[in-house]
Amino acid sequence: MNKGKYFLVLGIFIFIITSASMYVRTYDGKLHLIFCDVGQGDALLIRTPGRHEVLIDGGPNTKVLHCLDDHLPFWDRTLDIVLLTHPHYDHFRGLIDVLERFHVLFIGHENLSHKSEAYSVFAHAVEQEHTNERILQRGSRISFSDGVSLEILGPDQKFLHQENPDGFTGTDNPPSLIIHLTYNSFDLLVTGDSDGQDLVKFVSPSLSPDIFALPHHGSEHGFTKDAAQAVHPHIAVVSLGTDNSYGHPHASVLELLKEGHVPLYRTDKQGSIHFLVDTQGRVSVQTEK
Repeated sequence: MNKGKYFLVLGIFIFIITSASMYVRTYDGKLHLIFCDVGQGDALLIRTPGRHEVLIDGGPNTKVLHCLDDHLPFWDRTLDIVLLTHPHYDHFRGLIDVLERFHVLFIGHENLSHKSEAYSVFAHAVEQEHTNERILQRGSRISFSDGVSLEILGPDQKFLHQENPDGFTGTDNPPSLIIHLTYNSFDLLVTGDSDGQDLVKFVSPSLSPDIFALPHHGSEHGFTKDAAQAVHPHIAVVSLGTDNSYGHPHASVLELLKEGHVPLYRTDKQGSIHFLVDTQGRVSVQTEK
């Protein structure tokens, strides 16, 4: 065998082994929850045991693409579902790049828009995708055959209209989609930039999620004393930028978590945070840093 054929065969062999290894690591029958390190913003990639992929928010930049590349096989350029919790830049901007790179089968968001050029670009990207687009509100549910279910706990349309009667939001903090993921005995609560009053209004006071995505990057207005009476998490995660100018996470939030003996994972200190959940609800975690 000449040298050219040798390297060709070697290359094919390495490609097959690498692809097979990636396939086994990716499709291992577990629920994967990856809180992407996108700086001061939110992006959560969900891979279900049945090989469905859901992205909730996209962060304020292109970093979400690096996260997707790290946690999806290179041949996979389709996302089953993209959800936007609310139309603020640090949640929707990265989705513009996602829509350029990936084919998205379903896009869900609340009945709220934003008067900005950036959001117009995002809305145009959604339109160009020619996908199934749906308005989500309290009571909406998305279920997969592998047992993973996403239920929208809030807001309802009445509350959304009360807070933003013209259907647009500006720099104010609008109600975000509150998303409750369940898988067998495991559950996750995603809150976007919800205020404490939103959690009290829409979350059952008996809810004790295994993993709780802290609202509004750890703002003092998100996980308040009242909210802590409504949500009793086992593990908390906060997505935020290093040395951010907002002082997130706020000292009062850290104190509430300490009082409740709730361990906290932070993307600013640990990079992307990857939780794996098996069929028995057992949780393991891997951090980037």
